[in-house]
Amino acid sequence: MASGAARAEWIADAGTGVVYDSNVSLAQSRSDIKHDALVFAEASGGQFVQLTDRLSGTLTGRVRKELYSRYTGLSNLSAGLSAAARWKFGLGAGAPWARLGGSATRLDYRNNLRSGWLYETALSTGIRAFDRWELDAGYRREHRSADQDMSLDPDISAAVFSQHASSEWLGARFELTQSLYPFVRYTRRSGDITATTQPNLPIYQVSSAVAFDPVFGTGAIAYKLHATTHIFAAGLTQAVGAHASINLSIERRISHGDSDINYYGTAYEAQLLYEF
Repeated sequence: MASGAARAEWIADAGTGVVYDSNVSLAQSRSDIKHDALVFAEASGGQFVQLTDRLSGTLTGRVRKELYSRYTGLSNLSAGLSAAARWKFGLGAGAPWARLGGSATRLDYRNNLRSGWLYETALSTGIRAFDRWELDAGYRREHRSADQDMSLDPDISAAVFSQHASSEWLGARFELTQSLYPFVRYTRRSGDITATTQPNLPIYQVSSAVAFDPVFGTGAIAYKLHATTHIFAAGLTQAVGAHASINLSIERRISHGDSDINYYGTAYEAQLLYEF
C-alpha cells in the first residue's frame, strides 16, 4: 500500500465481567488483609488508520465502571483517551512489529482519596512465531496524581496515591485451536505502591506518605513506599462466534517493599467481550 492510500475505519468493543481479589488492601499482616469481589462494565471506541502498508495508528476513548461488593469506597468510574502508532518490520502476519502508545485516564472513586489522573506511556514489540505462537515484550512508565489528601501529620506527605512506577513484561499466546488461545504473562513493576493497615509505628517510619483511609474502617491508614512487584498471569481466551470471546485469567502478585515489607495477593477474572 502506498503512503497516499491511507484508509480509516471505526473500531469499538464492550465487555463485562467479575473479579475476585484476595488482598484488595494490599496488606502485609493477616488481620489487615481484606478480600473482595467486583463487577465491571467497560466500552471503548475510536478510529484505526492504516497509513502505509507498514504503519498504522489508533485513537480511542474508553470508559469503565467498577462496583465492589464489600468495600464500596473502592467503586469507581474511569474514562480516558489513548493514542498509539504501530510499525511492522515487513509484510505478512508473521512480520515483527513495534508499538508506541500513551494514555490519560480520569479516575473517580466513591472514596475521594483515590480520585485523580493516571498517565501511561508504553513501548512494546512482538512477533508471530512457529505458526501458532504470538510473543510480545514491552516497557511502561506510569504516573498517577491524586486530587486531595487527608493528612495524619503536617510534617509528612499525605499524597499516598501520587505514584511513579515503571514495568517490563514478557507474554506469550498459543493458538491451541482456531477459537481457543491459552496465554501466560510475566510483569516486573518497580515503583510506588499504596497499602492500608492499622496504625503501625514501623510502617509509619518507612513510608514516604501516610493518610487516613476510611474505606477499610475507622483508624485505618494508607501508606506509600517503594516496592518491586512480580506479577505472574495465565489464562484462556475462547472465541464465541465471529465477534465475541470469553476470557478467564488468574494473576499472582508478589511485592517486596523497602525494609523487607512484603505483600501477596491473587486475583481471578472472568470476562465477556464483544467487538463490533
